[in-house]
Amino acid sequence: MRILMSENRYEPGTALLPRWIVYAYDALMNRRWLDGFLCIGFTGRYGGLRFFSRCGYPADRIFPFLHLVEPPALPPPSRTRVASAATPYQVLFVGQLIPRKRVDLLLDAMAALTDIPWRLTLVGTGELRDELQRQAAALQITDSISFVDTLDNAAVFQLMAQSDVLVLPSRFDGWGAVVSEALTSGLPVVCSDRCGASDLLVNQANGFVFRADSAADLEKGIRYTLTSPEVIKGKALRDWSDKIAGPSAADYFVDIVDHLAADAKSAKPRCPWLETRTA
Repeated sequence: MRILMSENRYEPGTALLPRWIVYAYDALMNRRWLDGFLCIGFTGRYGGLRFFSRCGYPADRIFPFLHLVEPPALPPPSRTRVASAATPYQVLFVGQLIPRKRVDLLLDAMAALTDIPWRLTLVGTGELRDELQRQAAALQITDSISFVDTLDNAAVFQLMAQSDVLVLPSRFDGWGAVVSEALTSGLPVVCSDRCGASDLLVNQANGFVFRADSAADLEKGIRYTLTSPEVIKGKALRDWSDKIAGPSAADYFVDIVDHLAADAKSAKPRCPWLETRTA
């Protein structure tokens, strides 16, 4: 049995047409012998199902999948608290400081959150660091932001245990493994609708998916995730994240193989992390 796995490649912009041509050629050459396709970053307007099916891969042979991450050893902290000036909400970004990640958009959104106390930690390095520091100064939020160089996984998980929300504001990410890492830590997430890992954010119950490139929608998502009692956090979110853990994904993969072995005549197997979504 031959199964292909790929991240979503639907990145709007000038790269889309040449990328579509490459993948359409691959589909023309390979779909005759291909039994199935595991698509990492599946749903939505910018999802891989839309991209790869339009390239020529049969939609009924494309299945949602994900990047698996090692869960943290730390116990999930309690997330029930009221922020104050002395103990503000902790907002976390982990990634490269490059244009595609839209950290500038995150700074604009944070500057608009004037009615709730917050502190933002940016973990990572990149070409935009100096420019982002100047932007923070112009927005008069420098004192509320910490720039931290790249950390190892253990240190990142320590920060996640001390944070209230992780934000991934990218204009495009085929997946975004940091989203999976946050959820398995019990930390809710805000990410754009052009991140493949938005597949994991269920009906605003464990975070919020905002419209890419919209600072207003990003502000709304951060505010909602920090303050809404409807958002699951801590141990409840860690328990939910069993759906995206290795054993669950392995069982789901076996179901896909069984489905394909039966010549795909039965209903598609249910994807554990998508089964509670309504959109």
